[in-house]
Amino acid sequence: MYSEKKLAYFETVYRESKLSKPQDVNITVTANHIYGVAYICEQQGIIEEDPVYSRFSCGLEEITKIYINNNNKMNPIYIQCDDTSKNVINRKRIILPCFPDNDAIIKVINEAKAEVDEKLEKQREAEKNQKIKELEARRRAQEDEFESLTSGWNEMKAEKTAPKPAPAPKAEPVEDTIKTIQLP
Repeated sequence: MYSEKKLAYFETVYRESKLSKPQDVNITVTANHIYGVAYICEQQGIIEEDPVYSRFSCGLEEITKIYINNNNKMNPIYIQCDDTSKNVINRKRIILPCFPDNDAIIKVINEAKAEVDEKLEKQREAEKNQKIKELEARRRAQEDEFESLTSGWNEMKAEKTAPKPAPAPKAEPVEDTIKTIQLP
């Protein structure tokens, strides 16, 4: 991930209030990942934790939603990564507060994600075609095996159903039925 070609890097400083310590917030976009330091909000099932300032990394294929919260005066960017395991949604929201050009960040991430999604789609399509070819080859092999096993069946069936010539009746010796009568 860290050795991948960097597409973009953005950084800013965020303060929750005037009295709080400033926090560095940054994001690096690579060909397959995003990583950096920001506020992370984890949700496992229905349990959601409070945002925590920490390091994050996320594959571009895991990103399900990117949006700007316009209801907040800082207009933070929310990057949502979902993982479904055992039919439970585990959601991670990466919160990037107060960047001066949110649209540029979103544009770079969306372009990189589109390329990754296109590669994944081509890979899935290739795997699907390979499975279809394997199934087709297996079906042909089964048909050939069936043909070889049943090839003599039709001839044998034809022999059984063909009328056999009736045997010629045996000639029995005919007795002479004429008797000679002798006169006295």
